[in-house]
Amino acid sequence: MCDMPAESQSSCCARGRMDRFMEPCILLLLSDQASHGYELMDRLSEFGLDRDEIAGPTLYRALRRMEDSGYVVSEWEEGDQGPARRKYTLTDAGRAELEGWADTIRERVRRLELFIAGYEKRRNRM
Repeated sequence: MCDMPAESQSSCCARGRMDRFMEPCILLLLSDQASHGYELMDRLSEFGLDRDEIAGPTLYRALRRMEDSGYVVSEWEEGDQGPARRKYTLTDAGRAELEGWADTIRERVRRLELFIAGYEKRRNRM
């Protein structure tokens, strides 16, 4: 049980899991197009994640972990202005991992819906 005020409990219960959920989101975004880290950070809002929740180091650790696993590759890209930046591209192994994530998330959604239905049923009796 959370020891935070009621209005903060939803974030308390989810804390520590957003960085893990970020991985399939990144894979999905990279399935559209190769991107730089800062672009990915902006586009993660599509999944309800925002810059306040995701620190830059968290994103880059996830990208490094996915690169070490062979799910993404990166290359340095020279910019017109400013320093060179890494551009990340999804690999075939990354596409397979994305498919696995989609299957896992579908199953978790099913279980979460069962939980919510059970909670609502019990809440009405409280």
